[in-house]
Amino acid sequence: MIRSKVYLLATAILLLASVNGCTNAYNRLNTTDRANLNIISEILEQGKWRYEDEDCSTAFLSLTFDKPNMTLLADSKLSDSDTVNHYVYDIHSITENSLFMGIRDEKRSDDLGHPVKWHLILVDRQTFYWRRGDWNPNSGTKNLVLCQ
Repeated sequence: MIRSKVYLLATAILLLASVNGCTNAYNRLNTTDRANLNIISEILEQGKWRYEDEDCSTAFLSLTFDKPNMTLLADSKLSDSDTVNHYVYDIHSITENSLFMGIRDEKRSDDLGHPVKWHLILVDRQTFYWRRGDWNPNSGTKNLVLCQ
């Protein structure tokens, strides 16, 4: 009797949490997307990244995932600045080798007036590039490579 009451109470709490949006977004992913995100995050969290023509001591990008909230946290330093900028990307979709995301509080807009969205596309375990959502699918930024 007590066991069934505890079970009912636990079920009610879980149901209430999911109705109120308290379950984490990562747990709602399908198995394939979760596996892809785990692989991508493992690759991107290896260390600092740099554009191929930059030096890691003066310009870098550091990436960290907050999987429960489906966000990518980015710290970026450009070579012409001493400031490290912090960005939060909301992950909208995942493929085997890419993430489709939007920067929180993005000020730039596409031709339709919508906030710019970004694809992060892995080339291999030590290389990726960015492509804006409104760019030609065959275009992108210069490659970023893992700092050595």
